[in-house]
Amino acid sequence: MIESLIDQNIKLLTQNEPNEKSLAEECDYDATAPLNQLKSIPSTTVTVNKKQLDVPAFKVSIYLVSNQEFLNFVRDDGYKNDNYWSNAGKKWKKSTETKHPASWIQTDDGYDFKTNTQILKLPLSWPVEVNLFEALAFCAYLSAKTHTNISLPSEEMWHSLAHFCQVKDSKTLANINFQCYGSICPVNEFEHNNFYDVIGNVWQWTSTAVKQQNNDTHYNILKGASYASTSDESLINSRYALQAHLHHHTGFRYIEASEIQSRSVCDTTNTSVETINPKHQAVLDYILPLIKNRSKIICLGCKTGAIAGYLSSEFDKVVATDFNAHNVQLAKEKFPMDNIRFLQADSCNLKSHFCDYDLVLVTSSLVEMYNLKQFLYDIPNRLNPKGKLIIAIENLSQKDKELIESILCTKLTKLNTCLWEKK
Repeated sequence: MIESLIDQNIKLLTQNEPNEKSLAEECDYDATAPLNQLKSIPSTTVTVNKKQLDVPAFKVSIYLVSNQEFLNFVRDDGYKNDNYWSNAGKKWKKSTETKHPASWIQTDDGYDFKTNTQILKLPLSWPVEVNLFEALAFCAYLSAKTHTNISLPSEEMWHSLAHFCQVKDSKTLANINFQCYGSICPVNEFEHNNFYDVIGNVWQWTSTAVKQQNNDTHYNILKGASYASTSDESLINSRYALQAHLHHHTGFRYIEASEIQSRSVCDTTNTSVETINPKHQAVLDYILPLIKNRSKIICLGCKTGAIAGYLSSEFDKVVATDFNAHNVQLAKEKFPMDNIRFLQADSCNLKSHFCDYDLVLVTSSLVEMYNLKQFLYDIPNRLNPKGKLIIAIENLSQKDKELIESILCTKLTKLNTCLWEKK
């Protein structure tokens, strides 16, 4: 059954095989696996969940991660090295005793591969099919190996890639909707403006996390659809999500991130590897001297804790929340200060006990602010008299800025572009 998440546009990807009978045969050949490389995507504006978002330029892999590329991770003891895995990932790996992707079969001389109907020698040029834990572990491994910061693209980054490659519903040739194969195929077969498999072949994990309504279960958004995706699933603007431990025709591509988003492979307790978004740092450097009362602060959208760690030396008590429970767990490990309390919370639906703050710092992503209007009416009530509010949400549209101005000016005094004070 497909269930709605945060809004009616997000659905859970079901575990069942599609009912449609494949009109195409399974791919019957392998090819030389291409050497994956990163290529730049220019900055652009995309629409995600009915919001316009400005996406800065970034580098993303030309191909989906192939079995060959992932095999390097397996051979380098990637499943044995816990430094590559989150706590939840380690628990899953231990409970399932997983040592390689589920579709691989270990043999005396390597690995075989299970398709829907047969067992083949591992096709090295086909995309690897993994869950979110495995994809994130590979990114951590590649980060350590290349001395760069490799991560999964966000949902808006995927849309930026699709926009750059001029991918369009039903008009772009791809391994989708059974129109070419009844299985996955080599990652270098379907080109989209010098990238490959922007849509089709396998669903692509993103770093964008969501939470089901009335449920603490967390999911990550999948984009791009798979060879077996039909109907609404194959549409570019469809939003489907899956839990981290599941895999259902799911693979991934990766980006070189501009700031640390994943745990350090070298030392998982070293907070120095976590850096604050430079834009947030600039805002704090300017505004902190203006704040006299420094008893209690809340940071909404703390990611993996860097900004809370920084503020712990400036405030007596720091409450830091994030929509993504995985981020919260990483933050607790990275920043175990006594005066910080990390909590999972929805910024647009805060519980009543989140109150009496001298400063509310909002760094949540715009996608997480799915009800910005409700948030703006509520957040002034969380402040102490003369308490300050900093809105540091990136990629705000002009319409969003006008909405912020119109609502907050009725309860707060505007001190500068992003700083407000309770009357």
